[in-house]
Amino acid sequence: MKPRFGLPRLPSLASLASLIGVAGLASSGCGLALAQTAKTEPPGHVHLTAGVVRVTNKNDAERHGPNISNYAPELSVRVGLAEHFDLGVSTWTGPGLRSDLKWSPLDRKRPFAIAARLGGGASEKTKMAMGGLIASYDLADWFTPYGGVTFGNYWFYGREPSEPPPVGTRYADRKGYGDGLVQLAVGLQIKTAPGGTMHLEYQRWIPAQNDPGDFFKFVANDVVFVGLSFCLNGPCNWL
Repeated sequence: MKPRFGLPRLPSLASLASLIGVAGLASSGCGLALAQTAKTEPPGHVHLTAGVVRVTNKNDAERHGPNISNYAPELSVRVGLAEHFDLGVSTWTGPGLRSDLKWSPLDRKRPFAIAARLGGGASEKTKMAMGGLIASYDLADWFTPYGGVTFGNYWFYGREPSEPPPVGTRYADRKGYGDGLVQLAVGLQIKTAPGGTMHLEYQRWIPAQNDPGDFFKFVANDVVFVGLSFCLNGPCNWL
């Protein structure tokens, strides 16, 4: 058999349409889940993930416990760009989008994988940049634990105090460095059918630096995600 040379198979029109579809549904999602292992999608393959995320923190006590506002839908798409690279696009904080580029240097056929990713997002009054690492291990062809650490930096705009400062004082000026958040994630990817998988994921968010002039401050959060993933243009063969 002669060796085959050439460029990797690029995403089809259907693949690109999937990305556009995510953008069209951006107003309905939150974009908080990691929902991926360290392995990249094969070139040209499209992977859709949808689910529900639950976020809780100490402020829930002021609202007499968690309620429907603690839940939000999740929707994302990943497209394989090359043998070791893929690109993800997800809904983010309502009418916004988040994207990340992932690079995994190891052969996809190996059970252990590690990846680095960089990305960013924007919505009406928030911008963010992020970077992190993911590691995963295929314990079986249907069962993959994964974990990740991400540092996100956020800039908030348009949040003005409802009351003037006390007499003789003034509010802090914006410093410009934004608000930092360390996001630790552990999860399971479970193959449920030839064309799909289930994700079960937990995250702990830990606040880092705080810009006192943007009138927003992170608190520690617990995040739980349950979702399903589907391969849109062929069998799921990322293992």
